[in-house]
Amino acid sequence: MTKNFHNPIVFRKAEESDKERLRLFFEKAYADRFKYKFPDRWVWQYINNPWRRGRDIQSYIAEDSRRNIVGHSGALLVPAQIRGAPIVLAWGVGLFVLDPYRGKGIAKALQELNIFDNEILASIYMAPEAQALKLSLKARRGPTCSVYVHSIYFDNSKVTESVERKLARRNFGRLSRPFAIALSPIVAARNQLRSLLVKAYQRRHRSRSTLFGNHYDFSEGPASFGDESDELWDKARGRYDFCVERTSKYLNWKYRDQPGCKYRVLRMLNGGAIVGQLVYRIGMPPEAPVAFITEVVVEADCPEMTKQIISEAVGVIKERGAVQIVIATSDCTQKVAIEGCSFLRIEDHDLLVNYSPDNSVNLGALSRCLLTKGDHDWDQFFLARLLSPKEVLDRFYRHKSAYVTRL
Repeated sequence: MTKNFHNPIVFRKAEESDKERLRLFFEKAYADRFKYKFPDRWVWQYINNPWRRGRDIQSYIAEDSRRNIVGHSGALLVPAQIRGAPIVLAWGVGLFVLDPYRGKGIAKALQELNIFDNEILASIYMAPEAQALKLSLKARRGPTCSVYVHSIYFDNSKVTESVERKLARRNFGRLSRPFAIALSPIVAARNQLRSLLVKAYQRRHRSRSTLFGNHYDFSEGPASFGDESDELWDKARGRYDFCVERTSKYLNWKYRDQPGCKYRVLRMLNGGAIVGQLVYRIGMPPEAPVAFITEVVVEADCPEMTKQIISEAVGVIKERGAVQIVIATSDCTQKVAIEGCSFLRIEDHDLLVNYSPDNSVNLGALSRCLLTKGDHDWDQFFLARLLSPKEVLDRFYRHKSAYVTRL
């Protein structure tokens, strides 16, 4: 599919023969971070995707008259179900236009091509500019996915360097260092007070377990999934009228085979049978040691069972050296469990959906769906960033009234 637009810009699907020019584009677009985008991740997303349509590559490019790639948009295809009916859902990913070509309608044309080529193009987490673009192209809002954070430890040892960098950005020049040394004790004391306040809110919101009769065993290891994961998902999937299908095929592709990330799985066992499963990863350098919990599935629709596996995961993740844990969900049962494990709600993101003109499927009104930190490309490498005590408190205060359970 090729689209001419304001000649000499041409829009089309990428081909495997475009790899060298794609490499040059990603180098220009992401500088020293391009290696996290290309080639391994690009191949995993588009070439080795089990739901790829034939030999098509859902990677859309804009090229100038010299065949230089100047813009890109992608569709990450995943298996999903709407009210029990199987579909292939496309997550909109990788929208980027090089600086000299911005403001010329290229991003809009790339997005239109992406929408035209996929029945359902969905997004959860995106830049404000991308969100505005999707809405201008008649995206419809869907369920809300809430983000929570649990802070284990705040490091005040590098306050001086942090203050010095901020002063340098404000053109204090050679005075940055002496001013930073003078201000550091004040900043450190303020950070310490905020840290204590964060911990106080976390303790205040912790709830005690009521499953006194259940004693679960747990096992933990590198992410790998088999028949037992399929059996667990079969018991859980009927609760949702919209979700990505968390089968072993999907989970292995997503978490075992994804380049640049090392995921682990925690399983909850009852009499040797798996009754719960949680997937997580901890940021690796140059990321901060922040953990993402990307999947939580339990056998029963029970907040207490969910809380038990999340509580166990917090302990395991803490022992592995993470200083902060982030989790997200759209499911109310999971929200109750998460809030009961001392997590603070800091963000809400609406699912945005664009439909192709010949679309035969419509999400319509959803009574219950499952969206997590593992959906979209929300958990990809290089997104793990440590939130300061001030950032946690500011975001928490904005979302405090939206809690499922009472503060």
